[in-house]
Amino acid sequence: MFHAKLVIFINRGILSKLDILLEIVFPKYLFRKNAKKLISISQQKHIQESPEVKNQTVLVTFYNGNNEFVLKMISQLKNQLGDDLIGAYLHGSLATQEEVKYSDFDA
Repeated sequence: MFHAKLVIFINRGILSKLDILLEIVFPKYLFRKNAKKLISISQQKHIQESPEVKNQTVLVTFYNGNNEFVLKMISQLKNQLGDDLIGAYLHGSLATQEEVKYSDFDA
């Protein structure tokens, strides 16, 4: 149940119109606000699922693109962390292979 709420947070955030306006002036505001909400949700003993949230299976595939920075990051993580690394996740345009010249690195 917490996982389902976390998926909602990651995919849509917990934002209002006021949140978006405040983010312009206070860049860390949304992170702090959402972090507090997630902590609160995780500490509840019984979380009722909303009707829109269903059990989901997510398939995470290994990166198979050719971005030199991503490949270097993969190499560095393997070399420095080895078996201590549980997982590293790339998302955004690099992960979906929709990279453009100004794409940033979201991981």
